[in-house]
Amino acid sequence: MFFRIKSNDVDKSNVFAINLVKRTDRRESIISEFSDKEEFQLTIVPAIEHQVGAIGLWQTLCGIVRKGYEEDLEYVIICEDDHTFTSHYSPLIFQKSMADAMNFQMDVLLGGVSWFSTCFPVTQRLNWVEKFSGLQFTVIFKKFYTKILNTNFQDSDAADYKLSFLSDQIYFIYPFISVQKDFGYSDVTLKNNAKKRIVNLFKDSCELVNAAKQVLSFYKKKIETQVKHQVLADFDKMSVSTYILNSKDCKRNLSRILSQFEGRSEFDVRIIKLYEHEPTNPENAYWLTLNKIVQQACDEGDDVIIVCDDNHLFTKEYSRISLIKHIIEGHQLDTKILCGGVDDFETPIPVIRDKFWVKSFKSSPFIVLYKSVFEKILKLTINKNLTPENFFREITSNKLVIFPFISIREDSNKANLKIIIPSHETISSRLKKIYQIAESSKISF
Repeated sequence: MFFRIKSNDVDKSNVFAINLVKRTDRRESIISEFSDKEEFQLTIVPAIEHQVGAIGLWQTLCGIVRKGYEEDLEYVIICEDDHTFTSHYSPLIFQKSMADAMNFQMDVLLGGVSWFSTCFPVTQRLNWVEKFSGLQFTVIFKKFYTKILNTNFQDSDAADYKLSFLSDQIYFIYPFISVQKDFGYSDVTLKNNAKKRIVNLFKDSCELVNAAKQVLSFYKKKIETQVKHQVLADFDKMSVSTYILNSKDCKRNLSRILSQFEGRSEFDVRIIKLYEHEPTNPENAYWLTLNKIVQQACDEGDDVIIVCDDNHLFTKEYSRISLIKHIIEGHQLDTKILCGGVDDFETPIPVIRDKFWVKSFKSSPFIVLYKSVFEKILKLTINKNLTPENFFREITSNKLVIFPFISIREDSNKANLKIIIPSHETISSRLKKIYQIAESSKISF
């Protein structure tokens, strides 16, 4: 049974606030949040109680969506009872955001998120999001009703992650117009009971959104001022020192990796044996070998080198001309590390049509290192916590990845560093979607 707080008005937006009957403090709080918001019609929805909190939340959410479906509502706004408006909320901002949401044909519009994997701004206020958490203020549009209602929700699922899985048309408003009020406990997510955890989650999300905007702004200025057309024929005799890392216990035939470079004079190929160092910590062998390579590059006066794993394969997108173009553009964009492909990544942001910035990546079978990063590598202090992901994240923020990839692994789950990684197809599919969003946004690269 739903309990309507305000009288019915067709000009008002329907808000359905989920509340456990026993949580009277939360009920009073959510009613107070909307008490002076005449643009909304608030209805309190008693939460379905279940021994698994996430299942109860999903069942309640589906009940609201079903009501929207049956009453042919253009959208429903679902609030959790810990929702609170921020100082950035105004009726005009919400109205404009809803208009843009309709224009972009969104499935879901969020008032704020406590965590997300990837975002990209599509207007000054709206950001596309890949995966998120935070359902405290959620607008679900009519065209998404049926898909939600026909979804099988498992015990291990979470409602926000489930919505992320079901749709690639989810966006959030920024600056956030909604965050979660910290009541000191959570009815659904136990780990959110930690002191100030909720506040810090939203703070971290804000910092990440701002960082993404700064990345886009940085590269936009670089592209406008420094990226200049090059006559690539002038680099016809260019040859880059290329170091192939070969491990002693590797069963792959060395002739196979050499065949990848056969007839390609743009590479000056050197085979480098990985150091044998602490078999239980193979990363150390990688760093010791990388240090040796970079020292040799410094001794030979190289401005750029390539470090390549022995299971690297060129893709059909590779060509000599494209490699030269990428290396030159990377230099113009003040890049320190340029990857021909990556095994996995964190926070990818398209900054130019064939390259994206990345906060971090697990590893890469084909890495271009510029002279500007050599000294940092040589000063590297090896320790047990120095994973490739940590190193590449901390050593520089100026990391770009070529896309479509020009390099993948022969066997994606048997890399030198013994990591388990997503398939090339999975990664490429994610990135294609992000690029499509970037192409369709009003904030072009």
